[in-house]
Amino acid sequence: MNILHEIRAKVGTSEETEKLISRLQSGKLGVNHSMDIKIPVTNGFGTTDLGPYSNPFPWQITVHATGWIVSPENGTWRIRIMVNGDAVFDQSDISVKQKFSASVSLKGWSSAKVHVDAIWSEKASTNLMVHVEGSV
Repeated sequence: MNILHEIRAKVGTSEETEKLISRLQSGKLGVNHSMDIKIPVTNGFGTTDLGPYSNPFPWQITVHATGWIVSPENGTWRIRIMVNGDAVFDQSDISVKQKFSASVSLKGWSSAKVHVDAIWSEKASTNLMVHVEGSV
């Protein structure tokens, strides 16, 4: 019996379980989630806090997010996203339906708080609606 079979027997895992663990450790979990975010905007500026989001694994994972503005349809936006106080995205001149993306790595057993600032080219009040699709 080779060493790998001996370890499997003692730990009680199968080859399929080892493949799953390897896939999890590579950070490609195949988990997808979408959400709609509503940011109240007053006089051209809005802000919201999201989370905390947790990484329940002992290894680092990377979250990839793509979003786009659903409404309002007029004007352009500067979107700034901070995770645990660090800027991970800051882009100006974003218009409705234009996609923007960011990736964030979370250390094992950590959590993240997300803060979003939205600055509108118009000095008016509205609700900024953003659709976000994330994958891990």
